[in-house]
Amino acid sequence: MDNIRILICEDHALTREGIINRLLRVPGIFVAGEAENGTGMITQYEKLKPDLVISDIQMPELSGIDALKQLKSKYPLIKVLFISMYGGEPCIYSIIKAGGLGLLDKSPLIGELTFAINEVYNGRQYFGPLYDKPKIEAIIKKYTNHPVKFDFDFESEIQPTAAEDEVLELLSEGMSTLEIAEKMDVKQRTIDTHRANLIKKFNLKSGHELRRFAFRYTESKRINPNPYSKPNL
Repeated sequence: MDNIRILICEDHALTREGIINRLLRVPGIFVAGEAENGTGMITQYEKLKPDLVISDIQMPELSGIDALKQLKSKYPLIKVLFISMYGGEPCIYSIIKAGGLGLLDKSPLIGELTFAINEVYNGRQYFGPLYDKPKIEAIIKKYTNHPVKFDFDFESEIQPTAAEDEVLELLSEGMSTLEIAEKMDVKQRTIDTHRANLIKKFNLKSGHELRRFAFRYTESKRINPNPYSKPNL
C-alpha cells in the first residue's frame, strides 16, 4: 500500500481515537490530522491536503455530507470514506450524490477498513461486500428516477414499542430468543412475534440484520435517548 495520508473526522473522541489507533498499526498509512465536526473537516482538509478523509456523517455544526459538498466544489478530486452506525440504499445514494466514495459500519474489522481505504484511495467505490458495482448502479438508477430525500436530521414516525425496545436492548447483549423470553417472563413465541414485527417495521431482511440493527439502535440510544427523533448517524 502507498503512503496514504488520512484525515479522521469524528465527533466522539473515543471512536476517533479507536480509528486512529487501528490505523497507526497499518503500514503505508499515516494519520495526518483529525477533526471533531464538519467545520473542522473543512479547515483541516484545506490546511493538510490529505489523500483521503474518513468521516462520520452526522456531526455538530456541520455534517460530514455537507462538509463534503462544500469541499467538493473547490477540490473535485477529494476522496471521502464515511463511517456510520446507519446505512441502507437512501444513505448510500446520498453519499454518492455528494461525491463520497464509500461507507462502512462504525466498527469495521481492520482488514475491511484497510481494504476500503485502498479502494477509495484508488478512486473506487466501496459500500461493503453486499454492494457490488451492479448493485450500486441499480441504487443510483432507482433513486435518480424516484428521488427519496435522506434527511440526516429527520423525525421518524417509526418507533419500536416498549416491548420491542426491550427486545432490541437484549438482542444487542447477545441473548437468544429463549433467553429473552425468560428474561421478559413471556412465551418464546411472543418474542418471535416481536422479532418478526421489528424486521417488518424497519425493513430488515433477516435475523442477522435484526441483531446488527439492535446493536446500532442501542448504541444510538446511548448517545441520544430518542434515537428515532434525531438519529446519530
